[in-house]
Amino acid sequence: MPNLFHNANAQKTDTSECFYSEALQVLNCSDLSINFSNRLKKGWRVSAKDYKRTLTLPSYFKDAPRPVVQAVISWALLPHFNRAKNNKVVKSQKRSFEHIIKEYISNSDGYEKRCRSDLSKIENLSQGSFYDLRQIFNSVNNSFFSGRLESYLRWGKSDSRTSYHTIRTDKSGVDFHLITIAGVYDSPIVPEFVIKGIMYHEMLHIAIPAYLKNGRRVVHSREFKEAERNYPFYNEWIEWEHRNMHRLIRIKKQKRRKKSYLK
Repeated sequence: MPNLFHNANAQKTDTSECFYSEALQVLNCSDLSINFSNRLKKGWRVSAKDYKRTLTLPSYFKDAPRPVVQAVISWALLPHFNRAKNNKVVKSQKRSFEHIIKEYISNSDGYEKRCRSDLSKIENLSQGSFYDLRQIFNSVNNSFFSGRLESYLRWGKSDSRTSYHTIRTDKSGVDFHLITIAGVYDSPIVPEFVIKGIMYHEMLHIAIPAYLKNGRRVVHSREFKEAERNYPFYNEWIEWEHRNMHRLIRIKKQKRRKKSYLK
């Protein structure tokens, strides 16, 4: 496979290359190259030349979780340079991908500012309106991991839908785990077994780290999936999300519109 990765003003990392390469292979895409730039902060872009596309991302996107990587690559592969870009289905898909990307950018930007000031302040973001992530984490940790896991915790934006685990580095050069839970779940209609199921999933990423196999980064291995199904309320959790996520998202959107109107 040709080298699809370039880095503007920053060094490349093998882990990020494998992670993005995996997504490109899954999508069977050979005409898209990826740049990481330190100059970009909140924006991203795609350009085309000689029937090939170049996607340019902020450098911190190297640490983006799988759903964000898939979203930004899928976004880049949509029509951008012909009449098809005005198609209603294309526009809808683009908005959906951009929601995931902007959500990650918003969280990452806020995190960087807090990290530079005081890492301990991240812990203040674990207390939601209805659920305290630290209490949820401790309960899951003691029940399933013998209390041995450690991680910083935070809620995402109030209407965010993506939960993820990342490994960050503080200003002293020490790596630490950070679990972000989608803000849409901080609601009184969400049962505790659902929040714990989501937390359990993200904690499994710490207990069963990703690894490289044949040049690909395996995140959800067979071992991971089997362990996830050991969660006592796994079926109930998945079934609840299947039946209620649309309703939950709708409620969050209505609250956001109401707040905007009151302003």
